[in-house]
Amino acid sequence: MKGKLVKITVLFFIVMILFTILSRVTYNMSMATVETTQPARETMGPVIETKATVEGKKEVALNTKENQIIESILVTIGQAVEKDQVLYTLDLKELDKQIKEKSQELELNKVQLANAQNTLQSAIDSQQLQISQAKSDYDRAVAESDAAIQRAQEELSLAQEKYDRYIQNPEQFPELSKEQLESDVTEKNFAYQEALKNKDDAVYAAQKIIDSAGLSVPNDNSGIIQMKIEKEKIETQLQELQDIKDQKGEVKAPVAGVVTAIDAQVGARTAGTGDIRLADASAGARIVANFPSEYESYIQRGQPVEVTDKKETLPTKKNTQTKLIIGTVQAGENTIADSSEGAADGITAMIDVPAGVLEIGSFVGVKVSAPTQEYDSCIPISALNVAEKGKYYVNVLEKKPTVLGSEWVVYKRDVELLFKNEKYAAITGVNQDEEVVTKTFRMLENGMRVKRKAS
Repeated sequence: MKGKLVKITVLFFIVMILFTILSRVTYNMSMATVETTQPARETMGPVIETKATVEGKKEVALNTKENQIIESILVTIGQAVEKDQVLYTLDLKELDKQIKEKSQELELNKVQLANAQNTLQSAIDSQQLQISQAKSDYDRAVAESDAAIQRAQEELSLAQEKYDRYIQNPEQFPELSKEQLESDVTEKNFAYQEALKNKDDAVYAAQKIIDSAGLSVPNDNSGIIQMKIEKEKIETQLQELQDIKDQKGEVKAPVAGVVTAIDAQVGARTAGTGDIRLADASAGARIVANFPSEYESYIQRGQPVEVTDKKETLPTKKNTQTKLIIGTVQAGENTIADSSEGAADGITAMIDVPAGVLEIGSFVGVKVSAPTQEYDSCIPISALNVAEKGKYYVNVLEKKPTVLGSEWVVYKRDVELLFKNEKYAAITGVNQDEEVVTKTFRMLENGMRVKRKAS
């Protein structure tokens, strides 16, 4: 009887132990498992990087003769082209038609100009003849007047001499009287004065005819000048058309570069204001990168920049080369985005790149160097949690004694975020010897018992 009681007692304790172990296993299986780490000292700084397109610093516009019909366009936007590569072609039939019309227009202009010049020359010749005749008449009037004056003067002198001799000795002229001789002198003097007056009148009339002849043809030849200007204009236009024909209607790239714009269509007429624009490869390139406004203090002129150029080759499309180009920010300025597009304000940085270093139109990575700082308490970014109103907290483990032994209990701890990057967060509010939860697959509640797995 006593032995049987002992067996029952032993069996009871064995069953109790089994239930206890099973209960403990079940309890442990129901507990959340967490990975933890301890805060560590790290040196960190902002990672300021983005992707941007390489743009040309200088654009070249192809100003083709206007009103030409585009027959074909052989390039696309973003395509790299070599110097003298054909970009598009023009309709030669339309070109020949315009050359013929412009040649006819030039011939008509030449005929009209020649007629106008001949008419003007005839008028000038006629005028010169009138002036020459008027001058001859003038010379003849002067000569005749001078002869008349001389005759009148001689007659006056003879009359005066005869009068003077009579006064000295009247007996020499018994048939004459003093009154007759005085009257003759007066008459001859009047004739002399009339001869002088007639000369003045004749000279005045002859000079007036000369002056009138000089005004008979207008000296305004503006019509001929306008025709000459129009002739030069037509000749220039005709030469431009002929030059296009000599090029077989092919419009070629003046420089090596990348096509940045095509403002033309097949079948449409050229506008003469840059149907295609190229980024000149020889002028170098420029990267225009946009960054969030929070990095404004770092995006300054002269700030070091790393540019990563990843190239791909066919057919594998794998990266075959990576260049690290060190440059500096040439200019940094605030930009305000269009609010209708839902974009935020930011900073635009421009980095100049020498010719031949980067391909215009390619995508590159841009990273601006920023100063770093050492922080005493840093945790993995996965350990940082966001609470309400933008505040932060972490889950900290503490070991607590229980009836079943020591267990880990998780508590929420509010912290202040000092800085973070893609890997770590610098915080205050947690000591370096504390265990901070970095990973868990269950929702944690304050005061929850957990199983710790050190990371």
